[in-house]
Amino acid sequence: MKQLGMKWESKNKWKLGVCMILALVMLTACGEKSLRVSTDTLYIKKNGEVEEASFEMFDKEYYNVEELQKFAEEEARNYNYSIVKEAVAVNRVEVLDNVAAAYLTYVSLDDYIAFNEMDMFAGTVKKAMDAEYDFNTSFVTFDKGEEVNIVDVTETGDNKILILDASIDVRIDGKICYISNNVQKKDKKNVTLTQGSLSYIIYK
Repeated sequence: MKQLGMKWESKNKWKLGVCMILALVMLTACGEKSLRVSTDTLYIKKNGEVEEASFEMFDKEYYNVEELQKFAEEEARNYNYSIVKEAVAVNRVEVLDNVAAAYLTYVSLDDYIAFNEMDMFAGTVKKAMDAEYDFNTSFVTFDKGEEVNIVDVTETGDNKILILDASIDVRIDGKICYISNNVQKKDKKNVTLTQGSLSYIIYK
């Protein structure tokens, strides 16, 4: 895996598919989506499953939605075959107002990271510290936005943490405890991240 903090661009495989379509003159289809969003979103469920909504401009006449769908499904099928389990599913791919949207479900965050070749950390606070991730940033409590120190943030090693550098919304089915001060709180379960520096979300 490349060094964490590298640019998010081209990490999402279905977006790579759009780039391939540009070159080959080459994704909407079946299924239902539970996410109702209009921006790139990562939804972490209580049971560990992950839903992803990803968007990309799709405004050329020669773009083919069916080919894009097939590409997404083939990528998921190849990944599942490689790990000998059904870990990734393409729920829906659609185009609306010249924007392509792909909705995928992953069995776990580990599968989301592996499938998309993501530069991010997902695990416990203790594991992040053992891996020598840098907590040298400003943190605030999620509920009141009050500044806290690293000791407070790392005190409960079993808390979960996401560390990534990306422009994306994150929704968590759980209690968000702390966020780095570059993370924007939307409501009690949703935050917005902006690419440019590492963002930290600590939750349980």
